[in-house]
Amino acid sequence: MIVRQFSYIQSKDIAVYPVPFSERATVEFKIANSEKYDINLYDMKGTLVKQLKSGVGKAGELQQIEVDRQKLPEGMYIVRVVTRDGAKTVKLLKKK
Repeated sequence: MIVRQFSYIQSKDIAVYPVPFSERATVEFKIANSEKYDINLYDMKGTLVKQLKSGVGKAGELQQIEVDRQKLPEGMYIVRVVTRDGAKTVKLLKKK
């Protein structure tokens, strides 16, 4: 694992930094098998805010996606990566 000099939240196979973020945050994740994935951003009520990316990833390959602050009010969000094998989630905090 790469050690970073800022706040970093990690769940198994998914991480986000910096936390909190004001301009943009980076989401990093790996999937276990070469397969299709969807990564979405939800508010704390579980409402889909935005589909961040959909694609096909290779097993064990690091994927990176940026979350831009554009049109996001301050608050807590959930980033969720969904594959055929299941889902991984991590929280993301947006502050001004």
